[in-house]
Amino acid sequence: MFTKINTLSQNFARAIVVSSDLSEPVKLKLKEFDIDIIPSYVNKNVNRYLSRHVDMQLVHISDNTYLCEPSCYDYYKQHLEKYSINLLYGDTNLSSNYPRDIAYNIIITEDYAVHNFKYTDSKLKSFLNGKSLIDVSQGYAGCSVCKINSKAFITSDAGVAKAMSQFDCEVLQISAGNIILDGFDTGFIGGACFLISNSVLVANGNLYSHPDAEIIEKFCESYGVKVIHFPNVPLTDIGSAVAIGL
Repeated sequence: MFTKINTLSQNFARAIVVSSDLSEPVKLKLKEFDIDIIPSYVNKNVNRYLSRHVDMQLVHISDNTYLCEPSCYDYYKQHLEKYSINLLYGDTNLSSNYPRDIAYNIIITEDYAVHNFKYTDSKLKSFLNGKSLIDVSQGYAGCSVCKINSKAFITSDAGVAKAMSQFDCEVLQISAGNIILDGFDTGFIGGACFLISNSVLVANGNLYSHPDAEIIEKFCESYGVKVIHFPNVPLTDIGSAVAIGL
């Protein structure tokens, strides 16, 4: 795994909000970068295997503004207060049955938003004015797509890849599978990885357990992004992470 990273030239997140299922070696590595780890809220209204997935609960809208599912608001307000963020809550309460659990599972960049907009939370949608809306049938868009930068992405979903490629996006389509997600046949690459700086991507486990690992690394490196992964840990979808202060 990559370990020689010049931290002096990096703008790292101040904290990440992430499932308590994050692998212990990953937690130790994050502490080396002085990144606070905030356990995600446990939302008992959704499938128990997804109840700690922050990509279903909390969205970084822009700059210092974040929006969360209403039941999570008090929890995140308390735990994120020290970071002086602008925290809002949406209009949609999640429940366990798809698609009633996908209202916040979205990818947002400076120019784009990727989601099944039939089910996007109404308040969240109001913040998307001026962005190109990439409408996809995949409800778990946020989990299925790994963001490398504002225009480069990785996904195993052919429909998502096709839709995003019609815009000014560079999309690496990888093979599906080879990612653990408890309770499901497989997880997604977006749920198994997250950025901790503009040029460092963390994989929650052994990237090389995926057959397209070398292609993934080369794609990331072509955009100046290094990948940290952990050979002794199964590559596992834990609902990605939301960076605070990045």
